[in-house]
Amino acid sequence: MVAIPYRGTSETLLPAPLQSIPSSNSPSSNLLDTNITVTNVCRKTEYPDQCISTVSPFLKGNSDISTILDRTMKSTAWLIKLGSIHSQRLSNAPGKPKDEIKILKSCKDNYDNALSDFQEAMKALACKDLERMNSMLKAVLSELEDCRDEYLGKTFPLTTYDDKVTKMTSNCLAIVDMVHQHH
Repeated sequence: MVAIPYRGTSETLLPAPLQSIPSSNSPSSNLLDTNITVTNVCRKTEYPDQCISTVSPFLKGNSDISTILDRTMKSTAWLIKLGSIHSQRLSNAPGKPKDEIKILKSCKDNYDNALSDFQEAMKALACKDLERMNSMLKAVLSELEDCRDEYLGKTFPLTTYDDKVTKMTSNCLAIVDMVHQHH
C-alpha cells in the first residue's frame, strides 16, 4: 500500500477507499471476526443462507457457536409464535369452511406445542443438556409435520412459516451437533 505524506509531516493519509477499513484494534473489527465465525458455522448447516440471514443481524461483539445457536433459537421461537398467531387469524376469518377451521385450530395447537418444545430446548441449552435439546428440536419438526399432513392435497396457508421454521430448526440441530463436537 502506498502512503501519501500529509502536509510535509511524518503522518500519512490512506487513499479514501481504504480509510473505512477498520484496523485490527478498532471495535468494528470484532464485528468482522464475528461475521466470519457466523459464516463458518452457517456453512456447515443444511440451509446456510437462512442461517446467515437469521443470525447476523442479532450479533454484537464476539460470538461463538453457543451464541450463534442461542440467536438462531430465539429467532426461530419468534417465527413459531408468528405461525401460531397467523393460524389463529386464519381460523377466525369469516367465510372459512368448518373443516378448514378445524384444521387451522389443530395447526395452531401444533405451533403452540412446537413453541413449548422450543422453549424446553432453550432451557436445555442454558443447562448445556445437548441430548434434551436435540430431542426437543426434533419434536418441533414433528409438530410442524403433523400440521402439514393435515393439508395433504390442499393449499397449505402456513407455507411461509412452515418452511422457515423447518429450515431454522434443522439448522439448530446441525449447530447443536457442532456444539457437541466442541465439548
